[in-house]
Amino acid sequence: MLHYAEELLNQTANSLVEPMLAGAPHHVVRGFLLLVTGAVTGLVTIQIKKRILNSFVTIQERNRISRTFGEYVSPIVMDKLLALRPHLRTERRRVCVMFLDIRNFTTFGEKRTPEAVVAYRHHGVINKFLGDGFMAVFGAPLSDGADCLNGLEAA
Repeated sequence: MLHYAEELLNQTANSLVEPMLAGAPHHVVRGFLLLVTGAVTGLVTIQIKKRILNSFVTIQERNRISRTFGEYVSPIVMDKLLALRPHLRTERRRVCVMFLDIRNFTTFGEKRTPEAVVAYRHHGVINKFLGDGFMAVFGAPLSDGADCLNGLEAA
């Protein structure tokens, strides 16, 4: 009878714990999967961080270019330059250059909105301000095909 009770206890103890759960290989496999999952999560996090930082750098560069060019070119030209920036290269082209000294330009500019003053450029890029005058370039960096006409209209 004692022997029968021992067998019953052993059977009950073995049936409560699955052999797979009690063995060491299961814990090793589980630990390895956790390690691999953690490593993959870390690599994905690093890639996401790099992309976010690159986005911030791109936005800062775009803002810097906008502040720099925004004072000299129209918003349309600036947007085109920012869109074409990766493809910009040195090139030769025909342009129209205008040197103009406007009598009482300061007074003229004070009585008008900045948008109205900029509209007088007629797609020209002001390269230099010279007192009451300026030097404008028509046809560079972008051309609409009517560069000389734009220079005449601005004059």
